[in-house]
Amino acid sequence: MKNQLLVLILFCIGIPAFAQDLNKEINSLEKDFKTFKYKKVMQKGRFLLADAYASKADSLIIFQYMLSSAYALNDTAQAKTIILEILKDQPDFSLNPKETSPKIVEFFNIIKRKHVKQPTPLSAISVVQKPQTRETLHPALLAGSILIPGSAHYFRGYRTKGLIYSGISAVFISSAVYFTFKTSADRESYLSASNNADYNKLYNTYNSSFKKRNLSFIGWGLWSLYCLYDFQKSYVIQPIFNTNNKAIGLHFQYHW
Repeated sequence: MKNQLLVLILFCIGIPAFAQDLNKEINSLEKDFKTFKYKKVMQKGRFLLADAYASKADSLIIFQYMLSSAYALNDTAQAKTIILEILKDQPDFSLNPKETSPKIVEFFNIIKRKHVKQPTPLSAISVVQKPQTRETLHPALLAGSILIPGSAHYFRGYRTKGLIYSGISAVFISSAVYFTFKTSADRESYLSASNNADYNKLYNTYNSSFKKRNLSFIGWGLWSLYCLYDFQKSYVIQPIFNTNNKAIGLHFQYHW
């Protein structure tokens, strides 16, 4: 009985001593890591993990030093093995981004997503999706978007973008209208010129206005197509034909 009591006392005294030794070794491991002795960290870490007195908290600290060291050595295979060892005991464990390199955190999360089965949300199990309803897009709004690109954006709530797009559209429209009248005036001047007039100059002026008018209309058209494309990224536009005994109708539908 006395011998058993003695062993128990020695055991209780020895536990703090072993714990202190392990803490010193972990501190030494940290020092090796900070001095870039990554291979030594890997070797010493494995030795410390085999210590029977190493707690889960101690093991996590050791594993994290080893993981960072393996990644610094570009040994992604060893880093992956360490991550799987961590997740085996603690599947919910996550690295602290304030203490760990973002690249290592990203690598850890990739391995975690691949090898740890994520629980299925209850909403995904019980919710039955309803078919999407589509609202009617008035033809006048679509026509307005073609004639004045950006107007559809504005009336659908994209106020800032709508104002900017409409401003650009106003430039194209003003240019097209201006050069249309100027082309007509220059053409009249060229055709009604007297014999003493400089025909080459009059023709060149008319030809220049003619080209600028065409470019303005082309720019307007291309800008209109771009705005329709940009608009349909938010709304899927689909023409729908309705027929009955009395009339034939056309309207457009869109959905988010």
